[in-house]
Amino acid sequence: MISILLLTLNGGDRLREALAAIRAQEGAEPFEILAIDSGSTDQTLATLHAFADRIHTIPPVAFGHGRTRNLAARLAQGEWLVFLSQDAVPAGPRWLATLTQGLTEPGVAAVFGRQVPPPDVGPIETFFLNYTYPPHPFEQSKLRRVQGGIGRIFFSNVNAAIRKAVLLEHPFPDDVIMSEDQAFGRAALEAGHIVRYEPEAAVQHGHRYSLSQLFRRNFDSGYSLREISGDPWRNVIALGAGYVRAEIIHLWRAGLALWIPYAVLYEVTKSAGFASGRLGHRLPLWLRRALSLHRRHWDAVPTRSTAP
Repeated sequence: MISILLLTLNGGDRLREALAAIRAQEGAEPFEILAIDSGSTDQTLATLHAFADRIHTIPPVAFGHGRTRNLAARLAQGEWLVFLSQDAVPAGPRWLATLTQGLTEPGVAAVFGRQVPPPDVGPIETFFLNYTYPPHPFEQSKLRRVQGGIGRIFFSNVNAAIRKAVLLEHPFPDDVIMSEDQAFGRAALEAGHIVRYEPEAAVQHGHRYSLSQLFRRNFDSGYSLREISGDPWRNVIALGAGYVRAEIIHLWRAGLALWIPYAVLYEVTKSAGFASGRLGHRLPLWLRRALSLHRRHWDAVPTRSTAP
């Protein structure tokens, strides 16, 4: 059995669209839809009652990206766990069958699928999604602790299937702001499992961030990944420079040269946020909270917590 796990908060029409697409799936094993809601005040609960099999509610202060997903895994009845963000809409009726097919193969612990940009996210965000989630499949395996690096452990639970037994053995960290999926990817690979990327299991998903949101999101990403990925600064800089070069070339060749100045500003903002997050352990708690997109996370951190 498959358990499709959704973490919801004021999901709106996009959640209804995602749930309708889930219910229209064909060719997959029997599945349940389990939702954990953390305090919705719109029509989300009514939508869930119309589509979901089980609904579990928690107070907003209890939510954590890793912690709440671990709770969902423990509550799930299925042996295969499918994590789907509330605003990720399956792109076709065989999304679920395609995503979970890899779990039938020996050694495969997790499969994650492609994220196709919605039409309204803009060329910069579209490039990011197409660059990060390419049209060709790949797999990661045989990771040693000394190898590390975000390129070796990349995994996204926006659209992913995981063997429940593996996740219970290597749960998401409870105390990270975000990037809990990368932490799981690293733990699973270090334990000898295979993580596979399957582009045919696509969902439509993407965000258009303001520059302020972009900085704050990447502050949280940098803070989380400093410990998880193990990338030295030289690798971070090289990866970032290669990405920006590819982005500018793409915009020029696509006839979108007028977007290049904003793309440069966008990438400088993103890099500044990520670098600030990488150094965030040296900042006082009040400043970390001020720079973070997920400010509630810091409410659980002792006020005296500062870096040595």
